[in-house]
Amino acid sequence: MRPIKFRGLSVEPLASGDNWLVDNDIYINYHDKLAYLGAQEVEFETVGQFTGLKDKNGKEIYEGDIVNGYVVEYQEERGGFFPFAKDDGCGCCSDEVIWETDLAEVEGNIHDNPELLEGESNV
Repeated sequence: MRPIKFRGLSVEPLASGDNWLVDNDIYINYHDKLAYLGAQEVEFETVGQFTGLKDKNGKEIYEGDIVNGYVVEYQEERGGFFPFAKDDGCGCCSDEVIWETDLAEVEGNIHDNPELLEGESNV
């Protein structure tokens, strides 16, 4: 069973210098667009769930990460996190989609590295 945890960018700078927090204790208020990981407020739009997968270097993969040119996102129609979810037969998946994590490498994320999205190959 995969651990359920979330990542988000702290609103306040942290002493560690790494402002990304990871915690399984999350509070989200969609109406007011507020989010907290533990007791720390995080930027609402940066919250992403852990996929349960690690890349070829052992780095955890979260929603919003950019992996081999693809943005990781949950797709309900596929029942999983793209680009790792199984093809549902819709015919929209290309041969380049990364199905195996031993080929995957986290290159960055959509919040810290938006320049990686130029020429994005996400389906």
